[in-house]
Amino acid sequence: VTLDGKPDNSFQFNAATGKITSGYKLLPGSHTLVVTGKNTCGQDRKSVKKIVAANVEVIDIEDVSIEDEKYCGIRFNPGNADWQFCLITPKGSYNRSDLTDNNFKYSGTASKAYFKPIAGGGKATVAGKPYELENGKYYLFTGNLKVTVSRSNSGSVGQWSICIEADKNPQFGIGNNQPVSPCTENNNNGNSDDNNGGKNNKVDNKNSQDKRNN
Repeated sequence: VTLDGKPDNSFQFNAATGKITSGYKLLPGSHTLVVTGKNTCGQDRKSVKKIVAANVEVIDIEDVSIEDEKYCGIRFNPGNADWQFCLITPKGSYNRSDLTDNNFKYSGTASKAYFKPIAGGGKATVAGKPYELENGKYYLFTGNLKVTVSRSNSGSVGQWSICIEADKNPQFGIGNNQPVSPCTENNNNGNSDDNNGGKNNKVDNKNSQDKRNN
């Protein structure tokens, strides 16, 4: 927060609501208050200009909010196999193969989302509150989800990222403890990184069965 170009640290920030509160007694004249919010996804800035005609005026900066980018834009590793990214939506299922198109974007509701965050993890929104994710672990969100998958989310810097709102905590883990990807039927007890999984595994199993029948 800056007031007339000078840093001010007398404000209070509520991480749960995203609101900043403070008050100032100002001398007559023009005054500019700037609030900047910054995280790993990028930054946003709002400003308020006040012209004080009387001897005293109080600015309540609770009305200044940083919106939209607070908990959005978890960068993730799309992986090499289809199962390593999975999104189940009313419009259909999407996996790693869909991300070979750099212009792919999905924004809407989903019932399942499976991915592995990178670059320090990030934050989702769970039950209206920020939820910290760890890089290098696989996460499975289920339930009533709102998601945006794109390479152009704020802070994605050209990488794939997902903005996600969920109504309950996800399952997560790595190795034998990682959750099952919805985009694979056979996960060898936890989708280890050397598992082919996904559609390729399904096709291979079918081909093997056909050979035995012949």
